[in-house]
Amino acid sequence: MIRVFSLKSWRILVSLILVLTKRLFVTDFSPELESLIQSYVGKTVDDGNLPVWECLQCGKTSNRQYNIRGHVEAKHIEGLKLSCSVCQKCFKTRDSLRHHTRIHKDI
Repeated sequence: MIRVFSLKSWRILVSLILVLTKRLFVTDFSPELESLIQSYVGKTVDDGNLPVWECLQCGKTSNRQYNIRGHVEAKHIEGLKLSCSVCQKCFKTRDSLRHHTRIHKDI
Protein backbone atom coordinates (compact mmCIF):
# COMPACT_ATOMS: atom_id res chain seq x y z
CA MET A 1 0.00 0.00 0.00
CA ILE A 2 1.37 3.43 -0.94
CA ARG A 3 0.62 6.25 1.45
CA VAL A 4 0.41 9.80 0.13
CA PHE A 5 1.36 12.70 2.41
CA SER A 6 0.33 16.31 1.98
CA LEU A 7 3.13 18.88 1.57
CA LYS A 8 2.45 20.23 5.07
CA SER A 9 2.59 16.73 6.59
CA TRP A 10 5.81 16.03 4.72
CA ARG A 11 7.43 19.22 6.05
CA ILE A 12 6.39 18.39 9.61
CA LEU A 13 7.78 14.87 9.24
CA VAL A 14 11.11 16.13 7.86
CA SER A 15 11.37 18.76 10.63
CA LEU A 16 10.70 16.10 13.25
CA ILE A 17 13.28 13.71 11.80
CA LEU A 18 15.91 16.47 11.68
CA VAL A 19 15.21 17.48 15.26
CA LEU A 20 15.18 13.90 16.57
CA THR A 21 18.44 13.05 14.85
CA LYS A 22 19.88 16.37 16.06
CA ARG A 23 21.06 17.15 12.54
CA LEU A 24 20.04 20.79 13.01
CA PHE A 25 22.22 21.24 16.11
CA VAL A 26 25.46 20.60 14.28
CA THR A 27 26.15 23.82 12.48
CA ASP A 28 24.97 27.29 11.59
CA PHE A 29 24.69 26.12 7.96
CA SER A 30 23.39 22.70 7.10
CA PRO A 31 22.16 21.49 3.71
CA GLU A 32 19.15 19.91 5.43
CA LEU A 33 18.08 23.21 6.96
CA GLU A 34 18.63 25.08 3.70
CA SER A 35 16.54 22.51 1.83
CA LEU A 36 13.77 22.64 4.42
CA ILE A 37 13.61 26.45 4.32
CA GLN A 38 13.64 26.47 0.52
CA SER A 39 10.65 24.10 0.46
CA TYR A 40 8.59 26.88 2.12
CA VAL A 41 9.67 29.64 -0.31
CA GLY A 42 8.14 30.38 -3.69
CA LYS A 43 8.61 33.10 -6.28
CA THR A 44 5.72 34.91 -7.92
CA VAL A 45 4.96 38.32 -9.42
CA ASP A 46 2.94 41.16 -7.96
CA ASP A 47 0.31 43.34 -9.65
CA GLY A 48 3.05 45.44 -11.26
CA ASN A 49 4.63 42.31 -12.73
CA LEU A 50 7.63 42.60 -10.37
CA PRO A 51 9.16 39.49 -8.76
CA VAL A 52 8.00 38.76 -5.21
CA TRP A 53 9.08 36.01 -2.81
CA GLU A 54 6.30 34.26 -0.92
CA CYS A 55 6.02 31.99 2.11
CA LEU A 56 4.08 28.98 0.84
CA GLN A 57 2.88 28.22 4.38
CA CYS A 58 1.14 31.49 5.26
CA GLY A 59 1.29 33.69 2.16
CA LYS A 60 3.59 36.42 3.55
CA THR A 61 5.42 38.19 0.72
CA SER A 62 8.54 40.31 0.31
CA ASN A 63 10.57 41.65 -2.57
CA ARG A 64 13.67 40.11 -0.90
CA GLN A 65 14.17 36.36 -0.63
CA TYR A 66 16.32 36.85 2.49
CA ASN A 67 13.33 38.31 4.38
CA ILE A 68 11.06 35.37 3.55
CA ARG A 69 13.74 32.82 4.39
CA GLY A 70 14.22 34.51 7.79
CA HIS A 71 10.46 34.56 8.31
CA VAL A 72 10.20 30.83 7.55
CA GLU A 73 13.08 30.00 9.89
CA ALA A 74 11.56 32.05 12.73
CA LYS A 75 7.88 31.21 12.33
CA HIS A 76 7.46 27.83 10.64
CA ILE A 77 10.42 25.60 11.48
CA GLU A 78 9.84 23.91 14.81
CA GLY A 79 12.52 22.63 17.14
CA LEU A 80 15.47 24.44 15.59
CA LYS A 81 18.13 25.19 18.22
CA LEU A 82 21.46 26.68 17.28
CA SER A 83 23.97 27.06 20.09
CA CYS A 84 26.72 29.61 20.53
CA SER A 85 30.12 27.92 20.37
CA VAL A 86 31.44 30.21 23.13
CA CYS A 87 28.71 30.22 25.80
CA GLN A 88 26.34 27.48 24.54
CA LYS A 89 23.29 29.75 24.66
CA CYS A 90 20.65 28.45 22.20
CA PHE A 91 18.86 30.45 19.52
CA LYS A 92 15.92 29.75 17.22
CA THR A 93 17.33 31.42 14.09
CA ARG A 94 20.72 31.75 12.47
CA ASP A 95 20.27 35.50 12.35
CA SER A 96 19.75 35.74 16.12
CA LEU A 97 22.83 33.54 16.66
CA ARG A 98 24.93 35.76 14.37
CA HIS A 99 23.69 38.84 16.22
CA HIS A 100 24.52 37.26 19.59
CA THR A 101 28.06 36.24 18.59
CA ARG A 102 29.00 39.92 18.30
CA ILE A 103 29.12 40.12 22.11
CA HIS A 104 32.00 37.62 22.10
CA LYS A 105 34.22 39.58 19.69
CA ASP A 106 36.41 40.91 22.54
CA ILE A 107 36.89 37.50 24.15
